[in-house]
Amino acid sequence: MNFELAPPWSDGLRVFARGLIESIRRANGDNVEIRKLDGEIKNDYDFVHVISGSPMLISKVAKNLKNCVVFKHIITPPLGLTTALKTKIFYSIMSGFGGKIVKCFSSDFVAQSYFMQGDFVIPPSINTTDFTETLREPRRLCAVLENSKAQFGMTNMSNFEDDLVLYSGPLSIDRFPYVQVLNGIKETKSEILIIGRNTTNNDIDSMDNIISYARKIGIENKIAIAVKVLTEEQKILLINSASVVIQPFDKKIRKVAVDPPIFLLESMACCRPVITSGAYSLETIIRNGYNGYIVDWSDPIQFSDALQNSLDNSKIGVNARTTILDNFSVESVSGKLRGMYNEFS
Repeated sequence: MNFELAPPWSDGLRVFARGLIESIRRANGDNVEIRKLDGEIKNDYDFVHVISGSPMLISKVAKNLKNCVVFKHIITPPLGLTTALKTKIFYSIMSGFGGKIVKCFSSDFVAQSYFMQGDFVIPPSINTTDFTETLREPRRLCAVLENSKAQFGMTNMSNFEDDLVLYSGPLSIDRFPYVQVLNGIKETKSEILIIGRNTTNNDIDSMDNIISYARKIGIENKIAIAVKVLTEEQKILLINSASVVIQPFDKKIRKVAVDPPIFLLESMACCRPVITSGAYSLETIIRNGYNGYIVDWSDPIQFSDALQNSLDNSKIGVNARTTILDNFSVESVSGKLRGMYNEFS
């Protein structure tokens, strides 16, 4: 890694790395060393996992580790066609080195976005012991959000009923197309809690736009917004405060996000139905009416129908957790790793 593995766990790259390490330990025991990537790693490991690093650094590591198997994890789609082609060319060149570098994609979608096939698919690993359903604690949640860097509508939360919709993540248009989302909320009896996780001026500016539009369409009493970086415990508390979690990715303005999106997986692990978009690899994970819904956010009726169905059918949340246990839990991912190791033993 070329970053510190430390909280806050609000960055997808760090969260992916932490989950991967937990699954490696489950698959390979505690004989695991975690270190920043500096190109000077000794050539005495069986396997080396590289989470992040520049092409130059990865090339140096691969040359140094000719007796090791180097697994390079690629977990985000490219920013554009140029990036995709450069990445494909880089790994084609790398395959000519004496050392073995194995591409591990977080999803088939990510592999295809680079015009490649994944040697292995190793998805995000979710700690389903911590991320599980708990009792709602609205008073405790309000106390946590009172200390936010910016906030609006916290007094509204005292009037919110059980059908609370949650969004948590960047407030940029590509991640939270607020006009479409708020138009959908207007068509429902539900309220929405919006948490911006990036305490930057960009998120605070976006928050002002969201508030202005809510007022324009007359639903300012149905929203609460805060900008705050949450601890792991607070994030679990937040997810369990909601009835439904939304991740309304805008397919037309796609920026980089870990795929599959980790907050969505964590929410499903907490037995929360999710309503999202047909972006990234989500269409391979979400089955409408089974563990959540994929909707066209430009159609507010699609969202309101999906929301009502999610509220009426408690099995959707149960099935969401089953999806995570079967495919994205620490245990499940460790099994995928063991299979991968066996091919090189």
